[in-house]
Amino acid sequence: MEGGEGCGKSTQAVNIKNWLMSHGYPVLFAIEPGETAIGEVIRELVLSKKNTEMDIVSEVFLYMAARAQLTKEMIQPALAKGEAVLLDRHIDSSMAYQGYARGLGFELVNQLNQIATRGRKPDITFYFDLDPIIGLKRKNLASKGNMDRLESESLIFHQKVREGYLKLAEMEKDRIKIIDASQNPAQVWNQIELILKQSLS
Repeated sequence: MEGGEGCGKSTQAVNIKNWLMSHGYPVLFAIEPGETAIGEVIRELVLSKKNTEMDIVSEVFLYMAARAQLTKEMIQPALAKGEAVLLDRHIDSSMAYQGYARGLGFELVNQLNQIATRGRKPDITFYFDLDPIIGLKRKNLASKGNMDRLESESLIFHQKVREGYLKLAEMEKDRIKIIDASQNPAQVWNQIELILKQSLS
């Protein structure tokens, strides 16, 4: 699951997990960055507003380090056991945020992703598309104004993130499914469920 801030991924994660489990799939659900002991330390470091001086290259390597640890400790073992893996953010977040919005380029970030994930890509990526103005208002309300370092970036930055995601979706239409996240939760779920039925039938 991918998308900008406040797009509603967390709400739909429960629905997707329950749907998969009801269809016989054991599910590993994880949020990036984090979950592992090392990943949680990195999450605190990379999202803390205390670290506004963080270099762009440092930022992308921290995300990749957390992803590599998650892949090794949790994703690979889950897949080996035949479990479905559901991730709240993964490779496309780095492509949109660091590759496009930060300007490091898709090619470089894709190479780093390949190393971090041992060459794996999701079978399906749901991109929750939402105007950043709406998303940031939602996020600010939900967090009561306590936004992290990335969430606190400028509107222009978040608009570039959205552009990055849409370019990725255009490049990988078979994998990346665009979800209109401006609708109410039930309508959003209907879009997702239809894709799940088509993809896993």
